[in-house]
Amino acid sequence: MIKGSKLQLPKLYTPEPIAIVGLGGIFPDAKNIDEFWENIKSGHSAIRQVSKDRWDPDMYYDKDRSAPDKTYTTLGAFVEGFEFNSFDYRIPPNIVKQIDIVQQFALYAAKEALEDANYKSDSFPSQRTAVIIGNSAGGEIKSIYNRRIFYPFVAERLKLTDLFKNLSPDDQDTLLEEFEKSYKDVLTEITEDSMPGELPNIISGRIAAVFNLRGMNITSDAACASSLAAIEVAFKGLLTHEYDAAVVGGADRSMGPTTFVKFCKIGALSAEGSFPFDARANGFVMGEGAGMFVLKRLSDAIKADDKIYSLIIGVGASSDGKGKGITAPNPIGQELAVRRAYEQIGISPQDVQLIEAHGTSTSVGDKVEFTSLDKVFKEYNVAKHSIKIGSIKSQIGHLKSAAGAAAIIKIALGLHHQIVPPSINFETPNPNMDWDSSSFVVNTKSIPWDKPLNVPRRAGISSFGFGGTNFHLILEEYDTLTEYEPSRQINFADLNEKITEGTPSGLSWFEYIDRNLLLEKEPIIVSAKSEAKLLEIINLIPEMVKTETLTSSESGSHILDLVKQFTYNETDKFRAGLAIPSFNETSRLTELAVGAISNEKRKAVARARGIYVSKGLATGKTAFVFPGQGSQYSDMLYDLSMKYQIIIDTFAEADRILADRLEKPLSKYIFADGRDRKEVEADLRQTQTTQPAMLTVDIALFRLFTEFGITPDLVAGHSLGEYAALVAAGVLDFKDALIAVAIRGKAMSEVDVYDKGAMASISATIEEVEQILENVDGYIVAANKNSISQTVISGSTEGVENAIKEFESRGITAIKLSVSAAFHTEIVEPANVPLSEWLDGIMFHRAKIPITSNVTGEFYPKNPEKIRDLLKKQVGSAVEWTKQVQTMFDDGATTFFEVGPKRALTGFIDDILSDSNILSVVSNHPKKGGIQSFNEAVSAAAAIGVKLTRPSPKSD
Repeated sequence: MIKGSKLQLPKLYTPEPIAIVGLGGIFPDAKNIDEFWENIKSGHSAIRQVSKDRWDPDMYYDKDRSAPDKTYTTLGAFVEGFEFNSFDYRIPPNIVKQIDIVQQFALYAAKEALEDANYKSDSFPSQRTAVIIGNSAGGEIKSIYNRRIFYPFVAERLKLTDLFKNLSPDDQDTLLEEFEKSYKDVLTEITEDSMPGELPNIISGRIAAVFNLRGMNITSDAACASSLAAIEVAFKGLLTHEYDAAVVGGADRSMGPTTFVKFCKIGALSAEGSFPFDARANGFVMGEGAGMFVLKRLSDAIKADDKIYSLIIGVGASSDGKGKGITAPNPIGQELAVRRAYEQIGISPQDVQLIEAHGTSTSVGDKVEFTSLDKVFKEYNVAKHSIKIGSIKSQIGHLKSAAGAAAIIKIALGLHHQIVPPSINFETPNPNMDWDSSSFVVNTKSIPWDKPLNVPRRAGISSFGFGGTNFHLILEEYDTLTEYEPSRQINFADLNEKITEGTPSGLSWFEYIDRNLLLEKEPIIVSAKSEAKLLEIINLIPEMVKTETLTSSESGSHILDLVKQFTYNETDKFRAGLAIPSFNETSRLTELAVGAISNEKRKAVARARGIYVSKGLATGKTAFVFPGQGSQYSDMLYDLSMKYQIIIDTFAEADRILADRLEKPLSKYIFADGRDRKEVEADLRQTQTTQPAMLTVDIALFRLFTEFGITPDLVAGHSLGEYAALVAAGVLDFKDALIAVAIRGKAMSEVDVYDKGAMASISATIEEVEQILENVDGYIVAANKNSISQTVISGSTEGVENAIKEFESRGITAIKLSVSAAFHTEIVEPANVPLSEWLDGIMFHRAKIPITSNVTGEFYPKNPEKIRDLLKKQVGSAVEWTKQVQTMFDDGATTFFEVGPKRALTGFIDDILSDSNILSVVSNHPKKGGIQSFNEAVSAAAAIGVKLTRPSPKSD
């Protein structure tokens, strides 16, 4: 990286997840959430012909699609036997008669959701609870009122008929009298309660009034995307602390003949059934119902000890803009919503396992949605057939305004119960979609939702509406061990004066302020000789932070100085490190630290938020583990380079070393520097640049660790990462190792064979994998023995594809990986020729720190020549990672720091040593930002008793 160059700043703000803490619903064939979930799991279809007690098909149906004012279908998914007990809601029965059933649906579902969220408890924030409900068409009672009001018009048209005119005046009067009575007897009387009973905006107000909720209340109308529009509003309002809880959802009861006839004139409905993504798809089937959920910020939900079904981590929204027509789906708009959802929170579509599609079962709509999704996912190199896709509309039809609510509840329950729910009525893939090369496969049965390695269980949910409005929502499982980023509350009035004229273009002032505060921060580390004293110190921290004046980093001050009267001594028995991401989070996180000291069970929750505490002197060894290819991304360590000179110096050194071997400086392959990040990502996916980039990042982080005084007792690296471990152990010089991996990467990319092979990740033990591979045709081996529950296979393309089919037939998840060749097999052995020539010509030293070998899983021999011989075998040999981790643990390692740009190896380590008392720590994570992640690693080091030092800041 060239000093002083204007590099594109990464987006550091990541929203706090929003927790779903209560569910409620009324759906076709399901009077509550439990029944709905059972129907989903069993693949129950609630679609049937309309009954005459709803409306008479003889009056409104005609199979002739051109018949005026008629519906050509009577199929629907209806809520039958619904009972609304007015006393449960303290609404007089005479008023209930004037309230549309859609409002009754909403109240019924909201009651279940609020009770599920324990809203009657003293801690529930009813005074700051918003109600945001999606609805676009109101209900059916309005048409009843309209018919009643328009009686004079109907009577007037009757009077104009010749037959009426030919009657005697007495007969005319009698006919009109009898006709009016007959006409109005079946129409609800209009009273002062009629208008409130029919208006869509009253739905949210009715819920707020009945349950005495005093946050804002609104009803959102985004047609069939109304429920997700409501979520988008609630999501942002909770993050900005406009309110502390929200009742959100959708309700729809527009299933009268008028709706059927109008949709039929568009040609949107099916007379045969709901078949999302199937060759039979020819229109949607309407449904009705209501789905509600109670939302809170995750931190508040944890504090209240709420039941958490799942987390909402991101929402993307867009409009179609100008298209073919106001009701025609536009792929550009749908692609934008999907991209924005993932880009705004900085995760890849590779990190989801399921898409709950809008999936209406229209021939045009399904194709546009499928093609748009696949285009976006392929841009991120999502593996073929690795993502399950489906639609709740296959079971309950299209609930219009409530469709998104039903989808969210389905996925939230799937995440909660760790079950991938099915999408029924799928037999023959729609031939207008490219299934063979797509990322997607329709899941037709309830199956276990296997835990992916390195990422949580996640799903995307799409919802699109008439008028060109598009939303994509990302849900994630709740796991107390997963790292979550708290939302940031900033006192804008206090900080406004900190804005300077030098604000970089492209950054909002909010991002600029937040970034500069982050650059000034270091973790707060404290210690004491007694538990009582440590608790006393921690409880004083919020007041100290509040009262101190912020000073610039030019003066050399840091947040650590805010507690300057406290001292940290690594020999004290009681220690704590707090990596606090924003000033306003101090009080909450110090409370969490106090809880972790007092309650052993809270330690895991605290660690996920950068809080580490210890009661007792550390006894185990510390291991550094270095990841290899696959953890790269654009702008790796950029924010750390803005703070620490050692990062800048390491990249500058790498640029000089490889100046004659790459077309441009190595840092130019890593940092966006104003370029499109997709272009940078494409560069980094090339093996010849990935490998030297990863080694440089690993070593830059290693050097930063050592500047803080954090050093390892043992080291190991995964595949390419082994070269970083060899540098850390003193076996290789950085220059020699960097040139070696540049040669290694280039040789691997240029392997000249007929078939460069393929690789796949298998969610099974090595024993299971090797046993199954014995019966698979083609050359294939277990290449990366990553953990107890994950193995990567590698070999010929045909062999890997045959193996994937075999694993899938046994119900084992198998995902093809996006790689340039079959690494760690005989296929890439030719790359060993130029690599070995280089290795033979450089100096190998005795290891200063014990290091384990990928090839054997044991410690490298002490003899440098034997190390050289063993390393030369690494390219074509399997990575014995599981054995390496066990070897280090057996040698006394109890703390593992992952020294690399992402969270990759800690997941493996936690799986391998799941029954052992260990601590695994990530030092850099793009979701949190490098500075916050590294501060958390320093906090962990403080807790285990490392004697910390302060590194050199970035020089001007």
